[in-house]
Amino acid sequence: MQNAGFISAYITKEVPFKFRGIDFRFALSQGLFSAADVDAGTRLLLKVFSAVLDADAAAGRPPPRYVLDAGCGAGVIGICAAAAMARNGERPLVRAQDRDELARLVALYNAEKNGLPPGALEACAEPLLAGPPDTRWDLILTNIPAKAGAPVLEDFVRRSTALLNPGGRVIMVVVRTMEDFFRERIRAAGAELEREAAGAEHRVLAYRRAAAFQAAAPEAANEPVRPGEGFPARYPFYVRAA
Repeated sequence: MQNAGFISAYITKEVPFKFRGIDFRFALSQGLFSAADVDAGTRLLLKVFSAVLDADAAAGRPPPRYVLDAGCGAGVIGICAAAAMARNGERPLVRAQDRDELARLVALYNAEKNGLPPGALEACAEPLLAGPPDTRWDLILTNIPAKAGAPVLEDFVRRSTALLNPGGRVIMVVVRTMEDFFRERIRAAGAELEREAAGAEHRVLAYRRAAAFQAAAPEAANEPVRPGEGFPARYPFYVRAA
């Protein structure tokens, strides 16, 4: 397994997880978010994502292909998304991104460990919402880091809305103390809430461009730049020293 020897020094726990009938086993690290288990916010987000996939299928809408897992940590969200879509015969292209080089390596390790098809997921150490020039996404998933600060979080909502393909959506999970903050930023970004779900300490908000903004938005290219092409996979200033 690629990088297994290096990564094993940072793995502190492995946990089982099930999503849409698929059994996973995720390696976690004390150096990354949620080192003890798959956290409650991620579980709630994936529950909503699963419901969205079912609703789209029932309505005859195609599943997302170009997917961004923003702030991926150990890669749980992106890997579950890629595996679920690949299982249905789709060919997803998931970009898992995190500012931490350790997260990039653990996400790749977990992708291989859980048998993702080659090319279904690639991981990059980069800022939130970075990506190849002109790439737009069918779906952006994020367990948004609340401690990033209001300017970063506001910028995320604004730019994530602008980076969606027509019909695309963002599904984010936030701590409930910040749900009003995000509601206001979603409206200010020209987006509308499509779906919500509440947990004990978290709220999932799924949003997309409002109808007026959808009509005004330029059409994306028929073949968007494949995530990973023409963009650096690493930023040296994010690399963790051993």
